[in-house]
Amino acid sequence: HMNAPPPQQQKSSPILKIACFGCIAIILLGVLGCVGITVGVVSMIKGSQPYKDGLAKATADKRVGEALGEPVKAQWLAGGQFNDAGNTGNAELVVPLEGPKGEGVLNISATKSGGKWTVNRATVLIPATGKTIDVVQGADGDEDAKTDEAEDDKTEPAEEAPADDSPDEEAPDEGE
Repeated sequence: HMNAPPPQQQKSSPILKIACFGCIAIILLGVLGCVGITVGVVSMIKGSQPYKDGLAKATADKRVGEALGEPVKAQWLAGGQFNDAGNTGNAELVVPLEGPKGEGVLNISATKSGGKWTVNRATVLIPATGKTIDVVQGADGDEDAKTDEAEDDKTEPAEEAPADDSPDEEAPDEGE
């Protein structure tokens, strides 16, 4: 008996190959397009004045540094709404932060008028503790301004003191 030659494999049609490669190419272009759009939007936000100003306030605030550890850095993916129409605009940005001790979220609200951006609100939420630090109001040396942490450092109960309507000028609870 002679062995019969093995059956020849059928070659797939060139149309099937072209269709397969075409589908793969379309999928890859879609993925690359989405990645490109995401990178472009994040780059635009990170290059904006509200982002830079809000992040500078957050990283310079010692309360944020104490909560997250030094150095405090922005994570890569920032988001939100950004509208710049030349002389006017508005921005509502969300910037994830991280430090050696943990993570936080910087929320920035800014407006543009007369071509100049102003950060109206910049707060850092520390999810681990639930505390919010206002880095705009508390940035000028007033360490206890607009933070939930202010009450933790005082030994005397501050909540009971302002029960009457008298001015706080004569309150001897600080520095004695």
